[in-house]
Amino acid sequence: MKKLPNIQLSQLMPYAMAIAGVGFCLMQTDDWTNIGAIVFSLGLLPPAVLVSRYKD
Repeated sequence: MKKLPNIQLSQLMPYAMAIAGVGFCLMQTDDWTNIGAIVFSLGLLPPAVLVSRYKD
């Protein structure tokens, strides 16, 4: 059985920022505002977890 890859949280940061950027752009539209807010908040979740780990 293969081992699962070990993914560090810092490896997700560029992708998370890109997702947050797309979510922010979607929030500016009239039709996709709610979807953009969800995508934006999901994109900011990994940086928030990373900052909370460094704070302790």
